[in-house]
Amino acid sequence: MTDTSKYDISIIIPVYGVEDYIEECLRSVMAQKAVDKISVECIVVDDCGPDKSIDIAERIIDSYNGPIDFKIIRRKKNGGLSAARNSGIHEAAGEYLYFLDSDDYISPDCISRLWQLAEEHPKVEIVYGKTVCVPDPEEKRTYLDLAKFHAPAYSNATATVRKYHLLFPEIACNRLIKTSWLKDNELYFTEGLINEDFDWHLRAHFAVCSYSILLYGEATYLYRQRENSIMTSDKEEARHKRRSQILRNVAAANAKWDNAFFKFICNHLLSIKFADYLPYSQSIYREDFNFFQNCRQASFSHKIILYYLNMNRPLMRYRILMAGIKLLIK
Repeated sequence: MTDTSKYDISIIIPVYGVEDYIEECLRSVMAQKAVDKISVECIVVDDCGPDKSIDIAERIIDSYNGPIDFKIIRRKKNGGLSAARNSGIHEAAGEYLYFLDSDDYISPDCISRLWQLAEEHPKVEIVYGKTVCVPDPEEKRTYLDLAKFHAPAYSNATATVRKYHLLFPEIACNRLIKTSWLKDNELYFTEGLINEDFDWHLRAHFAVCSYSILLYGEATYLYRQRENSIMTSDKEEARHKRRSQILRNVAAANAKWDNAFFKFICNHLLSIKFADYLPYSQSIYREDFNFFQNCRQASFSHKIILYYLNMNRPLMRYRILMAGIKLLIK
């Protein structure tokens, strides 16, 4: 695809039901430092919400006078987060895309720090930022910490990139994503799907060949932990089933599993197999195991390892099994 970008970066913000948070989100974009040296557009996508979110956004944007070009695009009907993001992608004219959820916000130096990495590594496909939760930074700290993986700060070695990509948090926000790479590989978000970030993360694995990571300094993205109702067993079971189905779909859609992806499958199976506290875990495990064991993409060595994992009384527990798998499928 020929690069005909008008901007360096397109920030895409889907808006739905966030009247309590949208102002802080937009103000954080408007407060970006050093963007006079970077051409930036911000696309606000109206996903036909039931509250005054888009009215608030329109008022704030109308009063803004700065270097970032804001535009509001209005969908004809509500389509969900994936559809809203896709609408933004189709309108974007940036070399890179940056997804920002409308109940979150970014640090004043977010865009300039990520753009610096993109300039240092021309044509890099994904630049990962640093994310923390608010109001409690300790919430999900271990999950969001990229430094714990000891990954190289930059790589264009495909095997290395894909190995770490699968380890990183499965969130689409707080990344610069090369627009031409996304479109060439048809990495649009699957519409009508819950857990769309997990789906996108897995599909991107088979296409990504270069990355850069912002490992040090303050966080660039403030991920808001909103209060939710207590997760019921039924909801938890539905979530596990959705994730299992997404993994199966991606596994079946790709002609060849690399070792990193097969390790991910094994980790998924073992995490369910040993989740004794979940009353439904064994039924999900059985369905997943049967699928992957019979999947045409599974090589003979994959099938042998899967057969061992399916033993009723495994000789070794989870961590030892994973260590063995790493030795078998280097």
